[in-house]
Amino acid sequence: MRSTTVKPYLVAFLVSFCLGFIVLFPTQPQLLPNIQLAINSWLAPLITWIGENLLGFSTFNPVILSDSKAMYCMVVLLFFTSCFFAFISPWIKKPLPNAYYWFIVILRYYLAYQLLHYGFNKVFKWQFFLPEPNIVYTELGQLQPDLLYWSAVGSSYGYTVFLGLVEVSAALLLLFKKTYRFGSLLSVIVMANVVSINFGFNISVKLFSSFLFLLSVTISWPALTRIYELLQGKKYKTLVNDEQRARGWLYYLTKTLLVLFLLADVLYLYATSGNWNDDVVERPPLHGAYEVIQSNQPLTQLYVHRKGYFITRDTADTYTDYQLFFDKTEQRIQVEHLDDVVIYEYEWLNENVLRLISMNDSLVARKLPYRELPLFKRNFDWWVD
Repeated sequence: MRSTTVKPYLVAFLVSFCLGFIVLFPTQPQLLPNIQLAINSWLAPLITWIGENLLGFSTFNPVILSDSKAMYCMVVLLFFTSCFFAFISPWIKKPLPNAYYWFIVILRYYLAYQLLHYGFNKVFKWQFFLPEPNIVYTELGQLQPDLLYWSAVGSSYGYTVFLGLVEVSAALLLLFKKTYRFGSLLSVIVMANVVSINFGFNISVKLFSSFLFLLSVTISWPALTRIYELLQGKKYKTLVNDEQRARGWLYYLTKTLLVLFLLADVLYLYATSGNWNDDVVERPPLHGAYEVIQSNQPLTQLYVHRKGYFITRDTADTYTDYQLFFDKTEQRIQVEHLDDVVIYEYEWLNENVLRLISMNDSLVARKLPYRELPLFKRNFDWWVD
């Protein structure tokens, strides 16, 4: 008896929380309207008040980002809002027709959109990219767990693409009524794995991945219940269609356009950049790792990062990051760290030896065999002897 009285309140809470999370959490779409950008501007004072008065945060950025203090404040706001909605739900005498059906449809499409985004990020090697020189030449024990996982997965092209294709497959299955139940079950497995990785390796997408896992469980709940009854040897009810209404050409046209628009939004960034495989994209000049063989400073190695960083490593194993700017025509680079700005002219003394000259220093460094290391070898063995 208690479950029958509690269930409507739980459903009302779930509906309010999920829809609120979808509306408030920023997703940075490429073609779709970015409504979160507008909402979060006026939401910032409320987020600040919750953080300072309810959660005890002294100072923090009120912009909602993944696993930020502001995001925890957003979750608290959604919790109390959803509790209020669940409390007043019995007084809503005339709910919208097929309200729960459309709620599940919204969850399906939102989850599919996120899985497409993260899936194609893996397929095209944008998420798990090749380890950069400074990471490769850092001792294993010095790496943070999240960087260690990122680097290990990024070093394998085949495994990264496989992970992406599984997520893309789950997303596509979610978009169609005849396959969405299988897609929801597949998304439960995918998101359970993602959540365990994020918590296990301390990767800062814990809250959002947990929310996507909640969506996958919500969508697949009837199928999960049926599987549980089957494993228990019980009789189970046949799953029925969520909606029996006939669909006309307008429905199919709208659905087709929506699916195509979601795909266009996800693939837009890859198409405009022309980067369909990040492993083979041209790196910037001087990209790589270098052993310092002559310098006025106690430096042991230099690294040129593809994202525009010049990184030094000294004899105390201290790393210093500089913003890096290239002047290819004059063969000069400018490195900036806080108020420290240094301009180097560079020249190759031979195929592997680089000299950097500034007003106060002259560096000579030997290029290390970064891409020739065993980590990047595409070896495959059927047997060990």
